Amino acid sequence: MLLNVIAGYDPMDVATQPIPVPDYTEGIEDGVAGLRVGVPRTYFFDLVHPDVKRGVEEAIAHLGDLGAEIVEVSLPAVEHSLLVEFAIVLAEATSYHEHLLRTRADQYAPDIRVLLEAGELVSGPMYLKAQRLRTLIKQSCRAAMEQCDVLATPTVPHPPVPIGQETVTIDGVEEPLLDCMIRFTCPIDLSGQPAIALPCAFNDDNQPVASLQLIGRPYDEATICLVARAYEATTDWHTRRPVL
Repeated sequence: MLLNVIAGYDPMDVATQPIPVPDYTEGIEDGVAGLRVGVPRTYFFDLVHPDVKRGVEEAIAHLGDLGAEIVEVSLPAVEHSLLVEFAIVLAEATSYHEHLLRTRADQYAPDIRVLLEAGELVSGPMYLKAQRLRTLIKQSCRAAMEQCDVLATPTVPHPPVPIGQETVTIDGVEEPLLDCMIRFTCPIDLSGQPAIALPCAFNDDNQPVASLQLIGRPYDEATICLVARAYEATTDWHTRRPVL
């Protein structure tokens, strides 16, 4: 209902497109029978915490039980997503904040200031190479979407961690927390496709451990909302509240 209000073309916003907006509530209860759910095993299931993998696999299987067709797809080039994301985001964010960094750097939170200052190290050639790789990632995602109606992946590869923890370890591999927590969302940021995240597993201590990411074609938010609704209507994860 909120998307019905905020979606659409705004002549004052150059980032918007003059594309008709459907009623996202229409047909949202139609279910997933006959829809194709694509699962990219490579990258998205390579280095994942066992609890996350189990929860997401069960969620995908549940969509199959509801009548969706589960198909395996490949997404070449997405393994470069983290490098591409950091190069593009840091360079563009630093450009935007350049004046304030020169005049009010002390008013930035230390972690944000470090990232913005790091963006000054991204050279022009590096930025252009990142944009070329971004095009390959977009083409890879578009090709995969020709084989399915939505993609299904984990949203993040690791369960939530305590505030202040800076690294996580999966299968003996230590990784910075920031890299880990955006590893599966940044390819979709780069490809420009809509996505929605749904809780899909809790542990025995009633803490959330896994989230299902559903990804649609550009401007096809209606389909991922429909699939999300079908999942939530037949599970109770979204009603759970962790013990704090």
